[in-house]
Amino acid sequence: MCYFLTIGAEAPAWRLAALLMDRLEIDLEAALEPASIRAAFPHEDDVRRVTHRGCSCDLVVRPAPREFPRSSVSLTGPCRRAIARAVADFGALRLLVRANQDASVPARPLAMALDEFRLADRELPTDRIIEVAREPR
Repeated sequence: MCYFLTIGAEAPAWRLAALLMDRLEIDLEAALEPASIRAAFPHEDDVRRVTHRGCSCDLVVRPAPREFPRSSVSLTGPCRRAIARAVADFGALRLLVRANQDASVPARPLAMALDEFRLADRELPTDRIIEVAREPR
């Protein structure tokens, strides 16, 4: 089983994808998500599934096989830094880590300040949209 990372931001598609690809230093695909996933994000967001070789496992710290699926995961350091930089540039973005590409998405996002997101050991819930913003709400 694989993880899938989705990122949405109120930004032109090319800008969000280019920023992430530049910061992560690996070849990424930033495909448009299907309408069922995009519907869970604000309508003005460009919503992209960020993958490397078909999934997002290289961007997520994977749990031991016996622990899969988990209700929370950590992002790799480079991925966390790339997202933090995007938040600094755009002001806010939303991310979603799914343990199953067919998982349903709760409508209400979890808000998180950028300073809290930057914590290296911070685990993020799976299958829930997390809104990371420069300024806490």
